[in-house]
Amino acid sequence: MKKQNLVAAVVVVILVAVAAVVYLRLAGPPGAPARVVAADDRDYFNVVHELLSGAQRSIDVIIYQGRFYFQYPLSKSNALIADLVDAGERGVKVRAILEQANWNHGNSEDNRDVWSVLAGTGVSTYFDPLETTSHSKLVVVDGKYTVMGSMNWSYYALDKNNEAAVVVESPEIAGEFEAYFDKVLAASTPTYALPEKYVGAADAVGSKSRTVFVRDLVDSARFAQDQPPETRRGLLYMAGVRVVVDEDALEEALALDSLFFAEAAGETVRVFGEIPKGATGEIHALDLETPVTQAAVTRAFGLERSRLKGLTYAKPVLAWVDAGRVIAIPNDKYIPEVTRLVASAKKRVWVAMLDARYYETRPVPPERDKRRPKDAPPSLTNVLLDRLQEAARRGVDVQVICDVGPDGQASAPNNKLAFLKRLTDAGGKAYWDSPDVTTHAKLAIVDDDFTVVGSTNWSQPAVEDNNETAVVIESAEINRHYAGFIERVRGQAFDARAIGAAPRP
Repeated sequence: MKKQNLVAAVVVVILVAVAAVVYLRLAGPPGAPARVVAADDRDYFNVVHELLSGAQRSIDVIIYQGRFYFQYPLSKSNALIADLVDAGERGVKVRAILEQANWNHGNSEDNRDVWSVLAGTGVSTYFDPLETTSHSKLVVVDGKYTVMGSMNWSYYALDKNNEAAVVVESPEIAGEFEAYFDKVLAASTPTYALPEKYVGAADAVGSKSRTVFVRDLVDSARFAQDQPPETRRGLLYMAGVRVVVDEDALEEALALDSLFFAEAAGETVRVFGEIPKGATGEIHALDLETPVTQAAVTRAFGLERSRLKGLTYAKPVLAWVDAGRVIAIPNDKYIPEVTRLVASAKKRVWVAMLDARYYETRPVPPERDKRRPKDAPPSLTNVLLDRLQEAARRGVDVQVICDVGPDGQASAPNNKLAFLKRLTDAGGKAYWDSPDVTTHAKLAIVDDDFTVVGSTNWSQPAVEDNNETAVVIESAEINRHYAGFIERVRGQAFDARAIGAAPRP
């Protein structure tokens, strides 16, 4: 009898241990079974274009970085934006939230161009609050399909970068992200909130702000046509102040109105630009518009839509996979779920990540820290690094590939170098990707069955402050797919330890 009791006790201990592992891996929301398909890199456009074109009831999108290229017709991001308008015209309820931020004026202005394109169409378009960064790249179609990942709607994302994204077919998961969308929408506004007040040109150069909006009469204007394309500039003179128009703004202005500079003299021109440090009497323009610009935008968009309707795209061959479960982990749900997965890893944790940071001190102002316990770590990314170090020390194959940037390691931030060095000191492996391509993915796989993919970088703003969207996918097949993705990127990468992934003094 005692022997039977002992066996029963052992069985109970084993069951408790197994339950504890399951709890560690998937505590929190139970998730839902779903069909999933990878939509990485160049596959993303065809898959999302197909979903938007076939939408019957609703489309909700959150766009961190949207680009409508007036100067580059038939761009893929132009086509996706046109897809939204097409859907609205056939009666689909289309809502779009665009990012604007008081710290990222350039991206806000580019998103404002998208807003201008959508103005007057059937797409209900909003901007998120200035103080919140909506870094999500989210698409929800017909309450059934959810697309998320690292993919912005821009040329480099759609045509160049290493990007990871997935489509989840599940009404339950779509419902969770529609509720998330509605929460972001409740704090958003249908109008663009200028981060700066308009000032006159003469006052702008004396402003303490390095980024200004100017609306003033132009004394004279010219376009230096004799210069080579890589150095050509437009010049405006406003109240004696010289405005040097950067190439992108120049190309956009000329695409909208070929006579922009010939006709700008004496006109009221809106200039968004930066005052170069140490410069006197000069502004560098990043965006331009005249009172007739919106009408020109509407005409240009109409022309682009007619061009796009003449194109046909290859229908994607979708290799749908039945996932045991998918768990939505937006915003503050991300770190608890990912750290639990890493803590329970037995075989491997492989990561491809644009950004991973370790913080010696808290990187936010004290007034934003009032709700944090005094003994809290500088960032939750430090806690994530602790779990990775523990996994490496117990023999788990921990590998992290980070984007090195076009200028190489010499320009990498110290806290990014610190993350990789601390990982390698614990026995993990760290890599820089090739400087020839941006690894913009936010991807991790754990053992042979779990994948984390979404918009969340491993940085303090991403895991604690931003609006971000990601999922955990339980599927051996999806895991194998993303293991191949990481192996491909790693094949072009450099061993970070071999080239000195250590903080600079």
